[in-house]
Amino acid sequence: SQDTTFIIVPTADKEAQTVAEAFTREVLTTFGACAEIVTDRGGEFGGVFQELLDRSHIDHRSTSSHHPQANGLSERIVGVVKGALRKWCLGHAAEQWDVYLPWVAMGYRFSAQASLGGFSPYMLLFGREPVLPGTVRAALEEPLDLDRPDRLRALVAERAALFRKWVPMAMGNMQIAQHRDTLRYAKTRSGAWKPQILRYAVGDYVYLQREMLNTLDSRAGPRILRVKQVRAGGVLELEGADARTVRVHMELCAPCHRTDIDDRQDARLARPTVDFACTECRRADDEASMPLCDGCGAGWHTRCLVPPLAAVPEGEWFCPRCQAAQALISPVGTIE
Repeated sequence: SQDTTFIIVPTADKEAQTVAEAFTREVLTTFGACAEIVTDRGGEFGGVFQELLDRSHIDHRSTSSHHPQANGLSERIVGVVKGALRKWCLGHAAEQWDVYLPWVAMGYRFSAQASLGGFSPYMLLFGREPVLPGTVRAALEEPLDLDRPDRLRALVAERAALFRKWVPMAMGNMQIAQHRDTLRYAKTRSGAWKPQILRYAVGDYVYLQREMLNTLDSRAGPRILRVKQVRAGGVLELEGADARTVRVHMELCAPCHRTDIDDRQDARLARPTVDFACTECRRADDEASMPLCDGCGAGWHTRCLVPPLAAVPEGEWFCPRCQAAQALISPVGTIE
């Protein structure tokens, strides 16, 4: 129900048969039939799933293609759930995300929501506060005697007050929040709100939005790169600490205003990418012991240097080729 709680079910695939079975088990036979269902135009919501809705006399409405705003509530909860799962995957295998999913759902359902007037979805659905793990003993220690007529009347009156007063108040508060979001979206789409025009120049630092093969990978966050060249059509050529460049559209970038970024980066902080090979041995391994040259950007294993280094050097570091050519000048003097 969009008013109280979310039903989150892990599935092995996105086949229509799998989705239909999950809907039957978790929704239809548990909470009963709903008046309508809003989904996107995915193939998993056709075939067997559509036949199930037809037999149950449930109205199936599909959103427009590439228009997730039509079902924004569901899209938002997907982002919330994935954000929580990324935290869990920091210390566990990402393939086991389905093990932690029920705990994520419990945390959301048991938490007070500002849009629901400070009530939790669980409270509005079941009419009582949830019993959290670890508090079961305290809840059971409280004496409960339903044989006393006065105690039974008090419980019934409390439950009646909930559905008479609190639930309508929470639903009204949620409608106000939805109306506010609708007005903000309409103002943005009408052109009344003018977005700031971003202009980038050579040397600016930007955040680059990274494409994530696995949406639960927390390491796939924004990277900080430097603008090397501004091309036509809003295309930026960006350069990283490893001297590699990438061309992306400016829509995938955001300005970076951090003041702790220096053109000369500490060799201990500059890390090569996974496929970055050592200049000497041409092997792309042991990146933790491969400092990057502040001059040419090349990487060298500490064991491949002559003489070998015991650890990654601190501060600025220049490779043997740059030192031999004496082509660079450091901020404090000439490299010997």
